[in-house]
Amino acid sequence: MSEVISDSENSGEVKIRRISSLKLFLFCFWLYSVSFTISLPAFPSLLLQVTGGDNDLASRYYGWASSIRYSLEFFSNPYLGNLSDTIGRKKVLILSLVIVCLEFFSLALFPSVTTIFVTAVLSGLGNSSIAMGYAIITDIAN
Repeated sequence: MSEVISDSENSGEVKIRRISSLKLFLFCFWLYSVSFTISLPAFPSLLLQVTGGDNDLASRYYGWASSIRYSLEFFSNPYLGNLSDTIGRKKVLILSLVIVCLEFFSLALFPSVTTIFVTAVLSGLGNSSIAMGYAIITDIAN
């Protein structure tokens, strides 16, 4: 009889951990969404400022930076997924959010063409917030 009680206590503890994990994930996902939503409209203005108002050059830089970022995300997300399986999803999610924060702060403090491409590479290699979020929700739901 005592085993049944301890099992029910363990399942209650598991539910509390799942709820706290869900709260942490939702906060991190909200933080990522807000930062991305704020920076997305500002990025073309930043590029225009960096290029001295040259629309053609700014649009080329935007296209190259975006293609670098999303190509690297496409290839690095499976590796980050495997890494999250070995060291834990929360750690990889926090690392991803730190990279995103560094990206936005460096763009705000040091706007230059070099910074734009360096942050595109860093973001492409380390940004797995969305995919990691789906994996965390799947783990919590099971």
